[in-house]
Amino acid sequence: LNVYMYTQEPQQQAPPQQVVEVQPPPPTTVQNQDGSTTTTTYGTDGSSTAVTTGTDGSKTTVQTNSNSDGSTTQVTTNPDGTQVTTTTTENADGSTSAVTQNADGSTTTSTYQQNGASLVTTAYPDGTSQSLQTTPNADGSTTQVQTNADGSSSTSVSRTNADGTTVVTTNNSDGSTATTSYRTDNTSTTTQTSADGSTTSVINVAADGTTTTTVTGPDGTTTSVTDAEGNPVPAPAAAPADPDTAPATTTPPSPDPNGQ
Repeated sequence: LNVYMYTQEPQQQAPPQQVVEVQPPPPTTVQNQDGSTTTTTYGTDGSSTAVTTGTDGSKTTVQTNSNSDGSTTQVTTNPDGTQVTTTTTENADGSTSAVTQNADGSTTTSTYQQNGASLVTTAYPDGTSQSLQTTPNADGSTTQVQTNADGSSSTSVSRTNADGTTVVTTNNSDGSTATTSYRTDNTSTTTQTSADGSTTSVINVAADGTTTTTVTGPDGTTTSVTDAEGNPVPAPAAAPADPDTAPATTTPPSPDPNGQ
């Protein structure tokens, strides 16, 4: 009779699992060119809150959240308390769609294609709407068709030249036209012509925002100048005459009281 003895090894207990707490990214603060400051805080769920404080102390808050369907919602609270809510969705074809509830009660629906084409339509509470359709052309130019709430429309073709200037030519539904050249030195020139060709306006914008408008029409030519905020700039006063260069004048002799 053979007797075999078996010994059972004691079971080892698994070490306790360590719970790793996910930390959100640290807040960031950016000083903007206009003097305002934007501070952004982040949540562990991918959300973020950006608060922009203006130089006057006003605050604009943008709250961004990721939704369960993959879309993203941004709620912008303006300094006056009004809000704008935008929900953005990345579509399967690579396009992006956005629906914005504006503070004035209107709704803007936007679709952006990967090739640069887009359609932006805004519907207003009174039942009117306006739209802007952008289409890239084969020659590198871009065509925009804008339809306004009053039924008028315009078609613009934008082209960038080799020297960096961008020329935009617009044909309006009332027959008027406009051509604008945007230069690389932040200056521009716009020439507008009325439908009947009787009036032409030339608008020159300097790098500092000063705008000089010259209007030529049936009644002659007028010129006005405004600063970057649109305030009128008075014409410079005429310089006083230089006595050294002014024409000489001859004072006639006083009459002889004796009649001689």
